[in-house]
Amino acid sequence: MRNCSWSSAIASRVPGCAPSAATLDAIDEAGREAGEPELAALVVRESDRLPGQGWWVGKVYRLGYEGPWTGKEALAFVRTRQELAFDYWKV
Repeated sequence: MRNCSWSSAIASRVPGCAPSAATLDAIDEAGREAGEPELAALVVRESDRLPGQGWWVGKVYRLGYEGPWTGKEALAFVRTRQELAFDYWKV
């Protein structure tokens, strides 16, 4: 899977195109400063609906989560983060 801009991955749904972690981190950092929830929790693996290791390593410690990165507990935590983003951006 090749990296591309976040907007390209979302808007055009380019096959084989994943948003660059650096791009998403920059978006989330700016959002955090503005009081917005992170969007990275929305980028998940198809197999288990969980974010990849980079999210767990780079984001979770700031959120206070100390549980496992897989399984029901992880999925419940991710869903709460996703709900925050969906609720915030609901039009």
